[in-house]
Amino acid sequence: MAIFQKDPAKQMAADLAGKIVERDKLVVRLADAETAVVDATSAATDLAMSGAGDDVLDKAERKTLALRERVSTLRGGLATLGKAIVTLEHAYAEHQDATTRRQTAVACQAMADDLEQIAEDIDPILARMVAITSRAAAAQIWDAAGLHTYAENSKAQIPAAIAAVSQAIRQHGIRVVAKTERATLLQAEAPRATVAVVEPKVERVFTLQNVSWTVDGQLKTMSKFADCDLPVETAKRALAIRACAAIDSDVRRQWAGNRPVTYPPADECTSLDGADVVKIDAPIDGQFVRVDRGKPYEATILRKA
Repeated sequence: MAIFQKDPAKQMAADLAGKIVERDKLVVRLADAETAVVDATSAATDLAMSGAGDDVLDKAERKTLALRERVSTLRGGLATLGKAIVTLEHAYAEHQDATTRRQTAVACQAMADDLEQIAEDIDPILARMVAITSRAAAAQIWDAAGLHTYAENSKAQIPAAIAAVSQAIRQHGIRVVAKTERATLLQAEAPRATVAVVEPKVERVFTLQNVSWTVDGQLKTMSKFADCDLPVETAKRALAIRACAAIDSDVRRQWAGNRPVTYPPADECTSLDGADVVKIDAPIDGQFVRVDRGKPYEATILRKA
């Protein structure tokens, strides 16, 4: 008596693989035999055309007939081997199906037992939660009232829901074994691949003018005296041309919140897209930008004598 018995599924798979190898070899032999018949028939025909004697033709014909018999024999063997493979495949599929159904039924039973155990474990926890939140709500700690309602509803509804789901899981296992449900092991849905979203780098500045800029082909605007998140390079240009100020600047502390934030039309804004960087050394008084208009113009006025 063998101590270790072979796994029926592995044995069936090995037998099936062996038969498939035999079939492939037989297919090759049949193809060679059919080619030989064609060659022998052609050779016999050539002998007849060349006027060969009867004894030579008899020999050629016997060879051709023997090769044709070989082809017939190989075809019969291939057909029989094909039926055997179909039978093995069917038996193997049936075995796999029965195994999967049994495993599914066992898994369903275990899931239902685990779920019912959870109901037993969670009930005292919910009872404690109800007791604590009830006391807190009675003391007019209003934040506890919602949690108290949730805990009470959970204590009443979760056990009933678990009982219904557990019964449904067991019934699914019974239907699978009875072959009224698809034979498949219960598996959780594979987690979806997470996609890392890289936020664009921006710098927050304080606008001193109505400004406009383009991000990913989309034109954006922002009104004067508002906090604004700009792409880093755009923020540098905005600071350089004094269209914006640093977020920690005195001018922001003075003017932040004094005006509502709006989004004016682009033609009323200073464009920050590739604007020429011009450094201005004149100080900012918080509302006006001092502009150097050159030397004063001297005008001559004629007076009456």
